[in-house]
Amino acid sequence: MSNVGRNIGIGCVAVVVAVIAGLFCIGYMVREPGDVEVAIEAPLEVSQGERFTIVVRVWNGAGKRRTLVDLDIADEYLNGIVIESSEPPFKDAMHVPIDNTLSYSFDIPIAAGEEAVVEFAAFAAHSGDFQGDIDFCIDSSVSCLSYPVRTLVR
Repeated sequence: MSNVGRNIGIGCVAVVVAVIAGLFCIGYMVREPGDVEVAIEAPLEVSQGERFTIVVRVWNGAGKRRTLVDLDIADEYLNGIVIESSEPPFKDAMHVPIDNTLSYSFDIPIAAGEEAVVEFAAFAAHSGDFQGDIDFCIDSSVSCLSYPVRTLVR
């Protein structure tokens, strides 16, 4: 085997090892946070043009303080629902194209055994059946629990 062929073989092995290591690291970093419970309260049906409230809750069952970093709402849900504001107010909102979500930043501390509540003021902009997940990102933007939400707009 020539040096060129051997170098190509070594290069291919190095690429495969790097890809496997990268996938392992991503799998290690992207974990669901433990000892946290989440819930969503949203009306199943509203009229087009109606304003309504979506209430999200995060309960911290861990023995330490946790932080609600972000709430990421699926684009599929937001195709018909507009988020106008929240209480407490979100710090920033940005679209995450790789995740197909709109990410609302909060950084709300949650003491051990306590609950954080966020109320979104929403507007039913278009008629249809809108559903998707809301990702509750705890302690980092990559450690999230997903919970489904659905609203029929008549």
